[in-house]
Formats: sequence, C-alpha cells, structure tokens
Amino acid sequence: MLSAGQHTVTLSGTVGDGSAVSRVASLTVSASGTLIYLSDMEADAVTTVAASLASTSAGGGAASGRGG
Repeated sequence: MLSAGQHTVTLSGTVGDGSAVSRVASLTVSASGTLIYLSDMEADAVTTVAASLASTSAGGGAASGRGG
C-alpha cells in the first residue's frame, strides 16, 4: 500500500514502430488509503511545464523551481 500523500510514477516503453514513449502519472492517496486523485501526461510535457514555471516563477515558485 502507498503512504498517504502525493506520488508520481514514470512509465516508459517502446511502441510497435520502435519509438520510445514515456508518461508520468500523478496520484494522491488519502489517509485511509483511498486513491483520491489521478492524472497522467507525456513525460516531455511535464519537463516543459516545469521548466516554464521555473523560468517565470509562476505558481509561487522561485526561479530555482522550488514550490511555495
């Protein structure tokens, strides 16, 4: 069982044509062990968004990428 809180899982593999694919799943588990949030996106999109937020200090984070 996962502990309560936010978690990420990175899934990587190869599709039929030989190209690589990677996705990141974000999930939140409640104190009772129930999955209360789940989303996924392409791994490249996560890197792009994180870099964009870090460079603009959006979302309350500093340019170093740390959240507020």
